[in-house]
Amino acid sequence: MTDFRIAVVGAGIGGLFAAVACQKAGFPVTVFEQAEKIEPLGASLSLWPNAMQCIANLGLAQPVQDQGALIAQLAIRGIDQRPYFTLPLQPIYNRLEQSGYCIRRAALHSILLDALSPGSLKLGYRVNDTLTHPDQTELRFANHETHRFDLVIAADGIWSTLRSKILGQSLPDYGGYGAWLGLGSAPAPDPTLNEACEYFGPGGRFGLFETGNSQRYWFFVAKRKSPTRHPEMVDPHSLLNTLKDWPSFVRDQVAAATTKTVPYVSFFDRPVGAVWGSDQILLLGDAMHPYLPNLGQGACQAIEDGHVLAHGLRVGLRGARLRQFYQTARHKRARNFGRVSRRMGRISQAEGVIGRGFQRIFYAGIPTSLFAKDMQQQFTLPKLTH
Repeated sequence: MTDFRIAVVGAGIGGLFAAVACQKAGFPVTVFEQAEKIEPLGASLSLWPNAMQCIANLGLAQPVQDQGALIAQLAIRGIDQRPYFTLPLQPIYNRLEQSGYCIRRAALHSILLDALSPGSLKLGYRVNDTLTHPDQTELRFANHETHRFDLVIAADGIWSTLRSKILGQSLPDYGGYGAWLGLGSAPAPDPTLNEACEYFGPGGRFGLFETGNSQRYWFFVAKRKSPTRHPEMVDPHSLLNTLKDWPSFVRDQVAAATTKTVPYVSFFDRPVGAVWGSDQILLLGDAMHPYLPNLGQGACQAIEDGHVLAHGLRVGLRGARLRQFYQTARHKRARNFGRVSRRMGRISQAEGVIGRGFQRIFYAGIPTSLFAKDMQQQFTLPKLTH
């Protein structure tokens, strides 16, 4: 263990992964979380082979596989369940020697927390201010404590306090839509397919994934004029009237939600800039590159951030050299995910009979080989050359 001390601000998926990765690289890490207890936002998330390779590098692939569900096929279907297109993923998985999984956020949080060194997590610590010294950053907390670190990793989310201090105030852009997110146990049309499927229908799109633990992850994405800055907890039954013209299996999933309330989340993004922090404070995950959730890569790209940072530290990079390596390794790929996700969102959120007709033509017209090639590029973890 070196004496180069690292602080991670934010105990979401990206922050916890970065902390575990840096600890396994031999660095002392303290994670500061402003909440008094860990309450994972949302229901489930997808971990594609690029993220699973990072997780496997930390020796954590088996618990993810045990608690999640294999995603064997991608599909877009109409409200009548007829496919616009389907893509079996096993050929891609075979080439990459990694598979993709859907896992409950709470389960992934637990896996990462268990891998964290004892005593590393500090709850109830909200950063009020920072002070830069020649070789260290001083974090000043709302509880009047101050701590100094050689490197601060800002994983404090889309409304990041640390980002605004480094890059100035810049609000993210509202995508024009949001989603209700839940877990259910009602029967799926064909759970044996282990399909990550979105159904396009009246008023929006409904997603349904197997997610392990005999549960299914569901979400309903719809346009809304005004966003909510933070998630709203709502009664899932309030969604049933909106879904009155949808198939019964959709309404059954919502009615069988495993919790009394589910989050409604508005979706934001922002263009990915070339500067990823300062020499002493580096931005990670949504603090740097929030995405509209149309590729299922949000958590995966935060995990890639942590993977790259830990590698840079392991090979001896510090200060400006670490920042430059991190920016160079991550900028182009992160920017491209943002651009593609915005474009796919415009197509997927098209409304009305004409909009759904366009969606059917668009997705049915993509050659399977071309789509498979694109997925393989997304799922491939870039090699680090330094």
